[in-house]
Amino acid sequence: MISAGDNNEVNCGIDGKLTKEKLLNEPYDLNGTTFLALATKLNQNDVVRALLAAGADPNLADNRGLIAFSHATTDQMQQIYLEELLRAIANSE
Repeated sequence: MISAGDNNEVNCGIDGKLTKEKLLNEPYDLNGTTFLALATKLNQNDVVRALLAAGADPNLADNRGLIAFSHATTDQMQQIYLEELLRAIANSE
């Protein structure tokens, strides 16, 4: 059973509280691939932007040691990561 908590938590019968960060950053498969890495592999620009804006951690490595950016094979996807990195730096100051 899943029930809504506040904006950052969902109560589920499996393992108690499932936080927004856990949903964003937990691997979805046995290879340790995150949703951010998958969206990057599939060149889903808007999804990558949304995941990063929501707090997905681009530094999490899969079982092979690859981070999401490792799957950015197009100039456009690499530009998205650069823009989001610069935005995060600007917001931290």
